[in-house]
Amino acid sequence: MSTYWRKRKYYTGTDYYSSVSSQEYGDDNGIGQNAGYTEEYQQPVYDYSSYYQGNQQPVYDYGQQSLAYNRYQYDEQALQRYRDRRKREENRRQLERGRREREESYRQPDRGRREREESYRQPDRGRSMDRESRRQPYRSRNISEEERRQARRNRRMREERRRRRRRRLFIALAVRLACLLVILAAVISLARFTMSFVNPVKRKVTVEAGTELDVKDFLKREKVKGSFVTDISKVSLDHVGEREIILKVRGKERKSRLIVEDTKAPKAESASVVINVNEKLEAKDLVKNIQDATDVKCSFKEKPDLSKADKITAGITLTDEGGNTKEVISNIEVVVDREPPVMEGIAPLTGYIGEPISYKSTLTVTDNCMGDIDVQVDSSKVDTNTEGTYDVIYTAVDRAGNKAEASTTVTIMEKPEN
Repeated sequence: MSTYWRKRKYYTGTDYYSSVSSQEYGDDNGIGQNAGYTEEYQQPVYDYSSYYQGNQQPVYDYGQQSLAYNRYQYDEQALQRYRDRRKREENRRQLERGRREREESYRQPDRGRREREESYRQPDRGRSMDRESRRQPYRSRNISEEERRQARRNRRMREERRRRRRRRLFIALAVRLACLLVILAAVISLARFTMSFVNPVKRKVTVEAGTELDVKDFLKREKVKGSFVTDISKVSLDHVGEREIILKVRGKERKSRLIVEDTKAPKAESASVVINVNEKLEAKDLVKNIQDATDVKCSFKEKPDLSKADKITAGITLTDEGGNTKEVISNIEVVVDREPPVMEGIAPLTGYIGEPISYKSTLTVTDNCMGDIDVQVDSSKVDTNTEGTYDVIYTAVDRAGNKAEASTTVTIMEKPEN
């Protein structure tokens, strides 16, 4: 309830614009200026004029330069507080109402779920039933217990018929699939038998590299006889690849494709070597006794460091034409080579007039390091057309540049007649 000023008079009521629930104050209304009661609410009404006279605030009107008073400020605030209080009360009532409804719903059983379960248990009475009646729960139809048992029996019978029908369908599909598989196997077998009878030569033959070929390897049946038209001696089985082979079977030339493959890894032994610092070294120098039907390539798994004197190991990978690999570990001793090679087997030689002389027939050269040794023979003083004794000089140089020299004599004589 609030009091407001309108048209130069005071009013009180619950609504700002209400004229029914308000009482007008004035000199001629028969109500005192200090307190009174409205006819509708029967509550005391107070006159706030004295209050406004003591708390009035000046408001300046710049248009007419006259002073006015803000008579509505307090009344507007009081009305707004009343409206806010009514709104909070209404919200509280709504929350309380919702809480009670939720509590009531929690206390009640799930009627919808029970009705649906009950409707699932009842049979469908057929198309003659009205749609609206079918939508209603069976509880309201006054169905007897005997009818419900009969409905359950009918439902079980329908389920059993559906299971039997699915079982029969599955058996029929399985039988058809088995028949199709049997027919397909028979067609494939017949095709193979026909092809073997028409063409007794195999379309392609795969052999291991290094093996020997036989005519029986190209024929589908052992009783069939044939011969090679292609020269097998010119067919190399030391390399992987494909070649065309022509055979003569039953008086007719037929073609087949020979496929040579290598599925066996190579074999080899490691070789320990001594090499000079910064000397050139190849992977094949570190293996020996390589055994494989095809060509084998040697490569370092990791290139060794030959820049300083040391004893190291190196891994060598052997790869054949078929892609098979074998790994061998070899020892390497890196030294600073200052030793010259050693020549052995140098002895005086004898030659005959007009015949060539073999100067290196008994010569052997060894060195402390691996590598070929260059041996030169200086026979410029030898005259093979004149009898006499001549000097021959041998010079051997290794990879490090170390040189060794040796000399011998050659005696030239007349060849005896016998």
